[in-house]
Amino acid sequence: MTISITNNDPSALTNTALTDTLPTNGNGDLVIANPANASLSNCGPGSVTANSGATAVSISGATLPAGSGSVCTIQVYVTSSKAGYVYQYHPGRRHHLDRPGRDERPGGLRTA
Repeated sequence: MTISITNNDPSALTNTALTDTLPTNGNGDLVIANPANASLSNCGPGSVTANSGATAVSISGATLPAGSGSVCTIQVYVTSSKAGYVYQYHPGRRHHLDRPGRDERPGGLRTA
């Protein structure tokens, strides 16, 4: 999973923190994979916390560069807590977990 953050302010934002809770729906929640392979890029000296099996990823102490051309990127591996389910991503729609092959809506990106 990739989270991109853009700072449109003319000044850098320092000591930035955020927590992103992963989506759930009862069919098998999205969790941090093992290994998580979490990384933080273009975010200054910050750190990322993504514990395997957890349902959230967070950063702390990050510096977001000034201007819309700079993007802070958080990357972490995620998986379903229930075997046989994959995460469905549909731009502009609800994200959810489903069994492979059951979702026939166009535009879906499946990651396992």
